[in-house]
Amino acid sequence: MRSGCEAVIAPSRAQLLAGLLVAVAAGAAALYITRPPAPTAAPPGTPDQLSSAEITTILEPDAIQSVDHPRFVAAGTAGVRANSAVIGVDLGGEAHAYPIAFMSRVEIVNDRLGGTNIAITW
Repeated sequence: MRSGCEAVIAPSRAQLLAGLLVAVAAGAAALYITRPPAPTAAPPGTPDQLSSAEITTILEPDAIQSVDHPRFVAAGTAGVRANSAVIGVDLGGEAHAYPIAFMSRVEIVNDRLGGTNIAITW
């Protein structure tokens, strides 16, 4: 218990700065020591080390059927809002738009555009 006449000695500004410097240096050293090693990249052409145990199959193959050779209508009659997100493809002077809202349900469309067979996936 202190009496009313005791002086409280506070650390000087230099002591506070020195203590802060020691704390920062210790933190930096701890970070350096505990930092995990940087990832390394395999040379091009090296196959990934992936085991089948890392792959989770939720749907069986072909569980979501593709849309093959869809029929297209004019944009104004498609029932799609003007600001809807689409995947747009322009090939050989022909252009098609595949609405994301539609692609989210079917995931793949097989189409022919500009004389070329294409697959659109989402």
